[in-house]
Amino acid sequence: MEALNKYTTVDAYHEAQVSAENEIQKKLAERYGKENQVILEKYGYSDNYWCLEAYQAIHTTMCLNLTDFFTRRVPLFLAEKDHGLKYLEVIAQVFKEQLSLTDPQIQKQQADLKNYIKTELAWKSLV
Repeated sequence: MEALNKYTTVDAYHEAQVSAENEIQKKLAERYGKENQVILEKYGYSDNYWCLEAYQAIHTTMCLNLTDFFTRRVPLFLAEKDHGLKYLEVIAQVFKEQLSLTDPQIQKQQADLKNYIKTELAWKSLV
């Protein structure tokens, strides 16, 4: 029986982990298995893991806005103490370039994300 995804078989996953040369490649291998090499070949080597995740989300999951990316596509909103906002500018640049957004459009997406976070965490002020 052929694997459903050749990049995430046990052997491919192990090979990706072993061949990863740096932390970014290790993170990609952990999340995508051997597909980490395809991602790096497609989008280039970046010193920012979240930029590679943004490229991947935009081009393979139809992710079209920052709120979707931060809250559904990657664990930034829930896993980072600042909800990933320290990466917002650099990730916004990827969205702007890849989706051909204007400055006002990307600024609106950034504001929408911040408003979403504020609204989602409003309950904390009640405690």
